[in-house]
Amino acid sequence: MPDPIPYSDKEFADRQSYIEEVDEAIEEGKGLINLFGVTGIGKSWLLQHLRHLYQQRDDVPVLFLDCFQLPPQDRQQFILQEFSRQLDQQNIPGEQASSASDLVKRLIALPETATVLFLIDATERLRVDTEEGRDLAAWLQEELIWATHQRRRAVTVLAGREPFYWTLYRLREEADTEELEPFSLDDIEELLTTLDVEESLAKLVYRETYGYPHGVRVLIEAQRKGELDTLNDRKAAAEIILRDVIRDRLCAEFPEEQRDDLEQILFIASLLRRLDAVTLSDFAQRLAAAGERLPETSQDKGFYIKAVLAFKNAQLVHWDADNRTDTVEETVRQILTTNLRVRRPQRYRKWQSLAAEMYEEWMREYPANFDVWLTEWLYHSGEAQPARVSRAQREEERRSTVDQVKEFLQKVKAQPQMQWDLVSVAENLEIRLSRQKELLTRVVGEETFKSVRQSVRLWQEQELKLE
Repeated sequence: MPDPIPYSDKEFADRQSYIEEVDEAIEEGKGLINLFGVTGIGKSWLLQHLRHLYQQRDDVPVLFLDCFQLPPQDRQQFILQEFSRQLDQQNIPGEQASSASDLVKRLIALPETATVLFLIDATERLRVDTEEGRDLAAWLQEELIWATHQRRRAVTVLAGREPFYWTLYRLREEADTEELEPFSLDDIEELLTTLDVEESLAKLVYRETYGYPHGVRVLIEAQRKGELDTLNDRKAAAEIILRDVIRDRLCAEFPEEQRDDLEQILFIASLLRRLDAVTLSDFAQRLAAAGERLPETSQDKGFYIKAVLAFKNAQLVHWDADNRTDTVEETVRQILTTNLRVRRPQRYRKWQSLAAEMYEEWMREYPANFDVWLTEWLYHSGEAQPARVSRAQREEERRSTVDQVKEFLQKVKAQPQMQWDLVSVAENLEIRLSRQKELLTRVVGEETFKSVRQSVRLWQEQELKLE
């Protein structure tokens, strides 16, 4: 993992809603706040800032633990020693704790008006998927956090790449779990003002990073150092994003011997909103047949299973409950696809076109999933079109897309094995279009989306009448 951009309280901006949430919990004297999000989203910066804020107050003893720093052995003793050292630094009376109960007794002895604040970062490093990690997480929760919360005013804020694994039901019930969001355009403007950087650059920074905090700071630092003469140079900005965000941050935890291969496959996976080893393998083989050079190891189909697992281990792939599929985390996906589109626009459109062809074939081969394949085809065929076209070309594309959708609808109606399923498929297709209205409207245009949806609704009405 590369060294993160060093925290500085003078350069901290935004995240005010999260700070207010913690402040409210401090005032009430109780709370369990569980923050999660992909690497580089700003979790560590936020916890470092909370540490800085509350260490200024005499009534809030702060116990900070970065799980990234945990040693391989004697981890309980390391935590006890670290917390004891921090209490000494804050002039909290008591001796170094040799057990969790010793530390809790020291905290209980604080004045009633004090509120203990536990800040625990990088909880994924506890590795709760291992027996040792589960034991440490259980000890941390039951003997330190829960024991303290039961007996005095206390607030705990945890941050990790995925929601923290609570072993105690009582803690699970009380915890408030939130995903840390990327910066908005307003947030970036506030940050630029704080850093004394021209505020007008905010839109350009957001366009390249989608508000991904690490990417935002990378571009600002590049501009400060003179590596980027102007943020209007999109290709230069994209090369910096590739180097300092995608390779040195997002891909940093891939196995070193496979890092280059997995980086390439991650770019391919980012185009596919539905992701599993079969889909990724099929799409990659189409790219290879079209002349794209792929890793030699990818000839083995087991490679794609390992690739998806590597993406999941790095928390770059999440389960999308709405679409019932794995997908590359949305902010990461946007960064990767934008980066590819800016650096290699022809390759980007070629890949999107091949993805559309794949789903068009799947509509014929697997009509039971027609509702899924049609929405994916609509997305990819829209992205395959050039960004700048004339009004006449746009109208021609709209008519062509609508005509193709009508043709697909007729073909699925003619499939003998589909006669009993047409009503449910039509209903599911309307639901999917409704859920993905914003995305598909952006890709194919509002008029095209309206026309496609109208065709689907007419088909749905016809099937209901025939039922």
